[in-house]
Amino acid sequence: MQNRSNPVRAALAATLLAALLGLVGAPATSAADVSLEARGLLAGRFSSGGWLAVAVAIANDGAPVSGYLVADTTDGVVRRLVDLPAGARKQVTLYVQPEAFQRRVLVRFEVDGESLATAEVEVRALESGAGQVVVVGDGAGNLRPQILARGDGAGPEPLALATSDLPERAEPLRGIKAMVWADDSTALSDVQRLS
Repeated sequence: MQNRSNPVRAALAATLLAALLGLVGAPATSAADVSLEARGLLAGRFSSGGWLAVAVAIANDGAPVSGYLVADTTDGVVRRLVDLPAGARKQVTLYVQPEAFQRRVLVRFEVDGESLATAEVEVRALESGAGQVVVVGDGAGNLRPQILARGDGAGPEPLALATSDLPERAEPLRGIKAMVWADDSTALSDVQRLS
């Protein structure tokens, strides 16, 4: 007499195996799940041969994923590992060294060599030989004409910045001649204060 339960067990095992293989083959995320925005700190300015700070806001509205934030410059590539749980919102700062005449830096989030999100940052080198003045927190522009009138007129027009435009490291500040403060310094992080 033949045991009829063996074919039933085999069919159940085959069904279970097919279901497991289907789960393993499902993609973890799609290109629409991860988004990023990037901007150059210090209004995208950098000293020739120096460092540029790029602030990146990255979000994941899909399944958890790990990958690299990558910034391309003509001088090289910077990669930083980022873990993005479902629903994650992260702020990451990348430090890159663009070449003097570079005008754009491409930032992307990639998983296994595939770009899931990209952004371009407009950048520009500071004028060499002329120190740049920045005015922090003067949104109405009241101080800029006074700084221009009292200066020697040889330097570029002062850059108007918010406290969020200041990097946490000192290296990107190279080429800044003076910083005029017109804002409440309590908005600075502890790391920014130490720079």
